[in-house]
Amino acid sequence: MNTFLLIAGLLQAAGPGQGEVHFGLDAGAAAVTDVALMQLKPWYGNRFGQIEVGLQAPIRFDIAGGSLRERDWDEPSDFGRLLRFFRYSPVFQVGELASATLGNGTIVRRYHNNIDDDHRRTAARLMIDADRLQLDAFADNIFDDPIFAGRGGLAVNEFRVGFTFAADTGAPITVDGTADSAGNLRGKTDLRAMYGMDFRWIASDTPTFKGTVYGDFNALQNGNPGAHGGLLMEFPSGADMWITLRLEGMWFGDKYDWAVFDMGYLKDRWSLKWSLIEEYTTSFGARVGFDVNYRDAATFGLEYANTSNLERSDFSAWLRIPHRSVRLSGLWRRRFADPDELLVEVDEAIAAGSIGVKLGPFGWLDATMARMWRTSQLSTGNYVYEPFNEGSLILQMLFQ
Repeated sequence: MNTFLLIAGLLQAAGPGQGEVHFGLDAGAAAVTDVALMQLKPWYGNRFGQIEVGLQAPIRFDIAGGSLRERDWDEPSDFGRLLRFFRYSPVFQVGELASATLGNGTIVRRYHNNIDDDHRRTAARLMIDADRLQLDAFADNIFDDPIFAGRGGLAVNEFRVGFTFAADTGAPITVDGTADSAGNLRGKTDLRAMYGMDFRWIASDTPTFKGTVYGDFNALQNGNPGAHGGLLMEFPSGADMWITLRLEGMWFGDKYDWAVFDMGYLKDRWSLKWSLIEEYTTSFGARVGFDVNYRDAATFGLEYANTSNLERSDFSAWLRIPHRSVRLSGLWRRRFADPDELLVEVDEAIAAGSIGVKLGPFGWLDATMARMWRTSQLSTGNYVYEPFNEGSLILQMLFQ
């Protein structure tokens, strides 16, 4: 298990500095799907001007079975694990996609392409910011049916406008309870898409306050509409602290949902999320959230959204403290819940927590607990996605 797999966007794989060559070794033990494993991951990184390359050889050994873990290397896309990252800064990158948000986050919000690490997805992302023109686009899987998403934008003084499109080329419409030899669930699939226009107006931009008014008008699949309007307020406090507050109102038309392509989408779609959305009726909703950043050394945030029918609650919380001696990270994400179940009902939650301790010249010792979703066979013989509580204890060593 990638030590910080589910802490989407909080801890990114670091690249080597200019002219530096890095070698590393991660070694330890883990419990994955209730099986004890030994883990070993040697890796190498180098930088050549604007190009950064990282390679790795992740090995998980089943102690009781006496062999490599089968699910790690049973389909062609798994060979994407050998690529730690490839970057042509700041324009292009290949590897894992963590916490991808496009525009105001009403279509693609904190998307992660490796919620299920039994089926590795290797993404490619293009990012261009050329004066007034902006482009951010990705394919989340270059080896098989991908999710495509992209936003093109135009900036003129304090105004920003853009268009976002996202599509799942293999969205499950039905499931038949079977799986292929690599554990991929089977069912009828089709293309499912979401698209929309967005704007931003930076109404105030001073050293003590930045206020942005924004709006989105989106459509899901066959023109089912939704609209969003909000205010993003940022309060820089000197050079030490940055506080961000978001207030947003939402209107949902029939068969519409917001931020479909979010962190847990690859799990949710196998619960026939698209069929659930087909049952939604017109309603109103709101999103509120805040984020506190202290010297880029501590980040804490909360976000909550709901609609007038009180059956579509969405709550996320995250924490990151990358201290030079002790580092902490945590994540909780719950969607499609009644409000009173957001913090206590873990069956559908995505959650992870990690603590790391610096061991002087030896590197870091990291302990992680995570709520992982994987394909599992029930006693009835049917295959479904099920959550597992998994943990690891890893020594991360860096040699330069």
